[in-house]
Amino acid sequence: MVAISRLAAVRYQRAFEHARDELVRAAEKLDAASRGLTDLELQGKPRKLCLAVRASRQLDRLRSLEFATVISVGDHNDDPAFKEWTDAAKIKTRIAAFKKPFEHADPEKRSPLAFLIVKSMLLTGFDAPIEGVMYLDRPIREAELLQAIARVNRTGHGKTAGIVVDYYGIAKHLKDALTAYSVEDIDGALQSLADEIPKLRDRHQRVVALFEARGVGDQADAEAAVELLGDERLGPSSR
Repeated sequence: MVAISRLAAVRYQRAFEHARDELVRAAEKLDAASRGLTDLELQGKPRKLCLAVRASRQLDRLRSLEFATVISVGDHNDDPAFKEWTDAAKIKTRIAAFKKPFEHADPEKRSPLAFLIVKSMLLTGFDAPIEGVMYLDRPIREAELLQAIARVNRTGHGKTAGIVVDYYGIAKHLKDALTAYSVEDIDGALQSLADEIPKLRDRHQRVVALFEARGVGDQADAEAAVELLGDERLGPSSR
């Protein structure tokens, strides 16, 4: 998570922890019937209920989820709360923990640390292929922007590409930064989500219609769906 200031980074830390705790409480309050709702049954239900049900499926992990702010030392006017997040030894330990997977047979080789919240640190030269998503909430441009994106695009841990979630609006800066490269090198580098969502919605509806037309009305029945898709000739027009 890339925040606009060191203070914002610390505030994000607190907000994430608060959100985690609220979600855990909501999941723990669910009755057995609600916890058993499938994704299909959750369609059209209140958003809070959907979040709580999905959280209940990973409740143990959610309870243990950790967040760490990584920021540089400021001056003598720093808020005392910053000290926890500027200590060099603690930063080194947290970075090492972040690079570990959630799951591993050896407890020493796994870690629940899921988010690092930064302002400028770790945006360049940070070698962590496990990093899957970067959330941007401050302006970044030119070489720093390209290097920051490269951090999340390292392959590894079953990941073939990373995701950048742009809250600030840096797409224009990315286009400017990419002008130094040839058209062939950057072809397909930027795609509009607004263009992709209608395509996804249409394809989802077509797949659902395909299943329903062939007697698989409950998409939660994975076995029946997989068996149906065993026919490679299957298509919307086949009967």
